[in-house]
Amino acid sequence: MTMQIDNTSFVGFAEKPKRTVPAVNGGANRGAREGLGAYEEFNASSTAVEIVPTYVDAMPGRAAELVADARRRGLRAQAIEGRIEDALAHGDIPGSAPVVLNLDRASAIANVLESPGIERRAILGYLLLKLPSSRLWGLRFVLEPGDAVVREGTARFFRQLAALSERGGSGAIFGAGGDPADALNEPLFRRWFREHARANFAKIVSGLEPMSNALEITPDGSETMPLFLAARSSWGDARELGLAVVADPTSPIRRGTRFGVAEMTPEGIRFHVFAWRTDAELAELDADTLDHAGIDAALARAEAARREDAARAEAARRAEERGGAFLAGAAVGLALGVGAALALADRESVTRRNPVRTTD
Repeated sequence: MTMQIDNTSFVGFAEKPKRTVPAVNGGANRGAREGLGAYEEFNASSTAVEIVPTYVDAMPGRAAELVADARRRGLRAQAIEGRIEDALAHGDIPGSAPVVLNLDRASAIANVLESPGIERRAILGYLLLKLPSSRLWGLRFVLEPGDAVVREGTARFFRQLAALSERGGSGAIFGAGGDPADALNEPLFRRWFREHARANFAKIVSGLEPMSNALEITPDGSETMPLFLAARSSWGDARELGLAVVADPTSPIRRGTRFGVAEMTPEGIRFHVFAWRTDAELAELDADTLDHAGIDAALARAEAARREDAARAEAARRAEERGGAFLAGAAVGLALGVGAALALADRESVTRRNPVRTTD
């Protein structure tokens, strides 16, 4: 094109059309909907590339609904109804397209990581994990094509996590029975996910190494800690575990920072948080254990709580029949006792009825 400035002609260059890069997004529910902003922000900032996601979800109509929402926001997108593992196996997605996982079940993530041909693709994934201590962690990962060792280790981690989380169901974390603090903090975790997707997409579409560690966790949506996986035959000394990771980390650990270790044994998974101090000393800050015994105990507590709920409702109903809210409250106190009623209220406010719950 030609521009005229001060009677002088300049010849410019025509703007090239953006290169289209397909991506496959496993899951089209809450996590995928919250992640639309990552695609929007990337496409708006890039002058050379446009990412076009294909949403894959087995729930009838869900992927199509999200595609309609994406298009209203200016994103080109497509939908496939079915399991992402099947879409990948049947060749419905170009072989080099990166995979983004917004799946609420750890077993589904493991299935994708173990799919034939997955080694040719970059994979990004996001999961919210409610620990037995009632803390909420965000977990994100990015795996490079061809890195079989890291991918297989990550698949084993999610396979074991599935066995420890889905026996009691992977119920919603942000529903009516959830911890109100988690709902308030959800936007921070979602932003942490979007920043990861946007930054690593920029590297992936350029054929460069991802800028993030393979696995990362956050306790608050602000601090980012690398998560290292350690497979062991049985529980070991925490300090020895931490020192072994520091001695040969799969990604750099800077002094003065914190990092997490998932200690995987036949008994379960124990999450450790360590501080690698500036004086080269190692301190364990926290630990959370997931095992079958803990899950069984938590399920027993949940059943006891359910019976308490039923007793409370029945006592209130009978008291109402006898006349009035005051008697209903008194009947609840008599049925449960003051301590039990307070314990029930505490359980409902912090949702400690299941040891581990996951959501996308």
